[in-house]
Amino acid sequence: MVTFNTPTNPAPGRYELSSRAVFKLELGADGKRIYDLERANRIKTMLNQCSGTQYWHPYDNYLFTDGISLMVEECGAFWLLLVVFRSQSVEAVKREPFQVWELRPHEKGSGATLHCSDGNDKIIFTKEIPQTNFPLPDGIKLYFANGVLYLPSEH
Repeated sequence: MVTFNTPTNPAPGRYELSSRAVFKLELGADGKRIYDLERANRIKTMLNQCSGTQYWHPYDNYLFTDGISLMVEECGAFWLLLVVFRSQSVEAVKREPFQVWELRPHEKGSGATLHCSDGNDKIIFTKEIPQTNFPLPDGIKLYFANGVLYLPSEH
């Protein structure tokens, strides 16, 4: 069993995670991930119910929605938010006005692949994540446009 700890205050004064942001990743004897499917389904249901946003949450020069805030909280994935925002300095990413970010956990091991595309399936950026305890077996899709990160259901 691999245990990951997410920092409780990665950006002082800007955003804080709750104490629930400590998760465990279990691997079976064959190296495949073992997911808590009940928890994963609960999270997916909550995220799919997000539409629009009441608050714009600031982080550096960017904003994110209530749905992203919920995803960060429930999935312990503040690191994902940081990767998307920090990747905006990559020239190919910066040029793209509408971005689709997809995180896909590997079937075996604790890694994942994060792709950024232009919305027409043209991949413009890829990052291998060596270790993650992301709790959704199918990963997640996020949109980024006009300096705002949001869920597809909030589009």
